Amino acid sequence: MRRINFGNREKYIAEVEGPKPQKRINWDRVVYLFIFFGLVLSLAYYFLGRYVYVNIRGNVAKGNYIVFLPNDSWIRDVKIQEKEDVEIGDTLFVFRREIDDSDNSLFNSIQSASASSQRAILDARKNILVNEERIRQNLELISLYQSKIEQLELMVILDANSAIRIDEYKLEIAKLESQIEVWKEEIRFWRNYIAQAPKVTEDYQTILSQRLSNINPLQAFLSPVNGRIDRINYRVNQLVYKGQPVLDILQEEAYILGYIPEDEFGTILEGDIIKVKFPDKFESEGIVDKIYANQENLPPQYQRNNITPTEYYLAIIHPVNPDDETKWVENYNNSVKLSKSRIF
Repeated sequence: MRRINFGNREKYIAEVEGPKPQKRINWDRVVYLFIFFGLVLSLAYYFLGRYVYVNIRGNVAKGNYIVFLPNDSWIRDVKIQEKEDVEIGDTLFVFRREIDDSDNSLFNSIQSASASSQRAILDARKNILVNEERIRQNLELISLYQSKIEQLELMVILDANSAIRIDEYKLEIAKLESQIEVWKEEIRFWRNYIAQAPKVTEDYQTILSQRLSNINPLQAFLSPVNGRIDRINYRVNQLVYKGQPVLDILQEEAYILGYIPEDEFGTILEGDIIKVKFPDKFESEGIVDKIYANQENLPPQYQRNNITPTEYYLAIIHPVNPDDETKWVENYNNSVKLSKSRIF
């Protein structure tokens, strides 16, 4: 029969269970993990930015149409004011092309007519002085001959020859007086010429100017775009030189100037879709319209807004979704972040 030994079993005394001790936070491990994950995220961000995405900066701008004239021209009338809204076809200003003196015979004729008139007047005054001197000399001779006649008249009774000499002197006096009348008539002619010359020259120049106006008429410059007049650089009767901006028209449509570093050249191409992130975290998409490597060849509408450093290429980006255009306009002049996948 099997024996059962109850006396060798361990005895347990029930005790009241107390609270379990809390584990202490290992702050060294927390700091280590925080630094570790920070490094991992930084490396991941760098890897994504360097090898997966192209990230560049940009600036929101508005269309800015700059008006130039192809020739040196005079502004004759300005029809608009700054901050005024205009539409396509509105008259902005009236101008007349500056005529090149060396290439226009009518213009030269107008100038030479005045110069010729001045020379003719000088010649006329010279002729008057010459004739006045001739008259003075003739009058002196007449006075001398009259004195001789008076002396001879006292000798007529004693000397018959004296009467003949008196007749000769009287004949000379008559010739001298006849010459004086001719010269006086010439003086009247030249004085009348001097009085009439300015009017004749003016009439001649007026006719030439009218012909010149027909060749070089006033022209109206019509607005090629819709927008608002931002700045007027020239006023009435001012000369605008070729290549100088006359005025700016600020358009409502917005676009983005993207600045592509030289080492990223080729990673962004015309037609690419770019993700746009605005300062308020709003995200949109844009399409690259043009890329300019030589900023000297920028079209006029981009020149004023462009602040691209010389070591960057300039991308012109327009919104893909028309519904986002309002948001682009609201962010005018704000900086934005642009990104594009390197893989596709």
